[in-house]
Amino acid sequence: VSGRPIPTDVANNTIIQNACNWMSDCQDQHKKCPKRVIPLLPKRVIDVGSIEDSSPPRLHICDNNERHQYMALSYCWGGPQPVMTTMATLKTYVKELPIGFLLKTISDAIKVTRMLKIRFLWMDALCILQDSTEDKMKEISTIGDIYKHATVTIAAANASKVTEGFLSIREPAESYKIPFYITPQTMGTVFLAARVSSYWPRDPLFTRGWALQELLLSPRILIYDKLQLLWICQTDQFKPVVANHISYTSSSKRLTASVFGIKLHGNLNIRKNQLETWKGLMLEYSSRELTMLEDRLPAIAGIAKELEQVWGDMYCAGLWRNCLLQHLIWRRNSSTRQQKPMAGSTREVGAPSWSWLSL
Repeated sequence: VSGRPIPTDVANNTIIQNACNWMSDCQDQHKKCPKRVIPLLPKRVIDVGSIEDSSPPRLHICDNNERHQYMALSYCWGGPQPVMTTMATLKTYVKELPIGFLLKTISDAIKVTRMLKIRFLWMDALCILQDSTEDKMKEISTIGDIYKHATVTIAAANASKVTEGFLSIREPAESYKIPFYITPQTMGTVFLAARVSSYWPRDPLFTRGWALQELLLSPRILIYDKLQLLWICQTDQFKPVVANHISYTSSSKRLTASVFGIKLHGNLNIRKNQLETWKGLMLEYSSRELTMLEDRLPAIAGIAKELEQVWGDMYCAGLWRNCLLQHLIWRRNSSTRQQKPMAGSTREVGAPSWSWLSL
């Protein structure tokens, strides 16, 4: 049997158990993936409790050097957030989050975290003080590390707004149900569906600028797209958690395993890798959207910080010193999105005019 019908319920026990197995195999067996570790917790995380625990989720302020496995959430805000952590709500949320008012994507992320038996969850709207410029600047500067050290990142790819959630029942894939004799006395059923060899994901999350950094710096990702649940790591890319007739393709290539501290045998042509990797990132990032123009530099800064160490080079506002001549020969093509300032945004991008990030 080459595959199974795509489950329409992406939160059923079989799918969750498969996801747990993939997560365990990745940590213990994949040579290109980081091994099982207990990371330092970010400054604030959501304590989701457990499935058996009836207590509501709450915001947890971490002690120095506190270590636990945690999950991170990558999602589309889709507009102003009615439930955020601010200096006024911090004390209340440490005691209990307003579970009845949490938006669907956040509630779904808490549910998945509990089902995967992980205690803590990080997501920006609740783990960063949204009315504190100082806290936002400090926490945004560490976002790359937060996703890099998360055990698994949940990617709510199919939701364009935080109000939509990502665990809704999927539409059944088109297939044909045919009776099948297992034995002369036993009748079974097979489903016939046309094999899709190069499905290109076009979910809302893959159009957002911040999400590129979040997904590339995450060692393991559970992607909830409009069809099913997918797995990504340094070894496997866009693999359905339940094998089926759809194979995926994507323009986003994973970063070198060196970013995650993995040393692979063989000679790596660092300069060639640098040119090819950054060209791909420029094309992918410039095709995505940002609500705030001033986020053009911060939304890719985490990737640049990691690659500075791998390449031993200096990052210069979207370009690299050792490849400066090659990178300066950029031009705007038809697929590059023309960024328009949104309400509350400024025209100050912070990048010099000779950088592609100034567009």
